[in-house]
Amino acid sequence: MKNLLCALLPISAAILSSCSPVRTQTPVTNETEISLREEFVGSWKLDEGIVHVAFDEDGFGRFASTYWEDNEFETAHGKFNALRSEKDKEMGFISIQVEEDDPENRTYQFCAFKLVESGEILIWQTNSIRDYEPFLSDNKMVGEIERNKFGDSILFMDGAELATKTEKFGKYFDLEDPIVLTRVLPKKEPEPKEDDDVEK
Repeated sequence: MKNLLCALLPISAAILSSCSPVRTQTPVTNETEISLREEFVGSWKLDEGIVHVAFDEDGFGRFASTYWEDNEFETAHGKFNALRSEKDKEMGFISIQVEEDDPENRTYQFCAFKLVESGEILIWQTNSIRDYEPFLSDNKMVGEIERNKFGDSILFMDGAELATKTEKFGKYFDLEDPIVLTRVLPKKEPEPKEDDDVEK
């Protein structure tokens, strides 16, 4: 499965069939804020598989999943960073990089997310590149359209800048067909700080 993780932290046939046509050279943020890390960290069910998420010391999210192929177990993994929306703290943007890709050609898939109280995260992939082309034609952003036998895509240089221009989620993302991550275990609550302890 050459592009097993072509859309984001999930590993699923749904992603394989609908890779985001919008990519960026840099992530939407260089470090996911701590409160948002707590929302993503853990184990998640996606279709018939389980995806494990943790964060490294640099604030990058890491995800991995084991799957069965060619009579043996294989492990797929990658990294991501997420950024909350300024207008709705339960929604935001996410950059996903697949580490199975050629290291010299790695870019970030540009997607959006929504946190759901029931213990789910919805991942929205981008709409057609037609909705993003005006950013290039009006010289609002630096990027290029790439055309090949697999279909057209668009690459922007600055992921953080693209996030500021796509806050109208319904215009730029496919809200009707989300990728759904369901938490397997309850979210681990942070350890109380010493200052929060009751005085003896």
